[in-house]
Amino acid sequence: MKSKLSWLLFLLLLLLGSGLFAQQPLTVEVIHCQGPLFFRGPEKPPDAWEVLTAGTRLGVETTIRVGDTSSAELILADFCLHLNPETQLILKNLAVEGETLRVELHLLSGGIWSKIMKTLHNLLHYEVVTPTAVAGVEGTIFSVDYLGEATEILVAEGTVAVRDRIGRKVTLLAKEKVKVTSSGIFHPALNAEDKERIERMKQWGQAQDDISHKSDVSKTGQQKTAPQKGSKGAGKGASGKGGPK
Repeated sequence: MKSKLSWLLFLLLLLLGSGLFAQQPLTVEVIHCQGPLFFRGPEKPPDAWEVLTAGTRLGVETTIRVGDTSSAELILADFCLHLNPETQLILKNLAVEGETLRVELHLLSGGIWSKIMKTLHNLLHYEVVTPTAVAGVEGTIFSVDYLGEATEILVAEGTVAVRDRIGRKVTLLAKEKVKVTSSGIFHPALNAEDKERIERMKQWGQAQDDISHKSDVSKTGQQKTAPQKGSKGAGKGASGKGGPK
């Protein structure tokens, strides 16, 4: 009996070591594209750009380039990302450590909107890194723009922790904005364009919540028992109005 248990333990360790049970790499899914977009996989030559289309899944160390009249939306688990025109972004880290999903994005140029749809006991560690700043999410909807030598961070909802590249920190609440340069962190007043952007981000965020809710309802409906023959609603699909898959 002991001999059999020893062999079983040996085989289990062998399988674990072989990577058979290794965790599959995480990817983000492109759910919407508008205009010309391109991506470059890890370790590809600088000019090895491929056309990006909806439905494509992108892994860690992938670089995304958005045209000057284009935009895109990406999704992974409980966060959604909107890429504005003239944006270049690297998916630097997509990993699960214990029960925590870790996402790190490097914004080289342009701007992005981030929407966190669910946060459970800080199980999502999400950061956007630019050459001058790091924005760590503690809330829901915010934008990060890197243009020239400055990073601008605008919060529509929730809380965002910001630090510059030498460690100075500030916490932003809803309807607050900072500008981060190599000289420090500055707090400019909101202008009319900022206020209009906040409203647009909120509307975009609400749309993502609606999509997520419809998807959850669709999945729940698929799990329910089909109606009995002759009952009201018989013959109709359980998830006929479900969200996009």
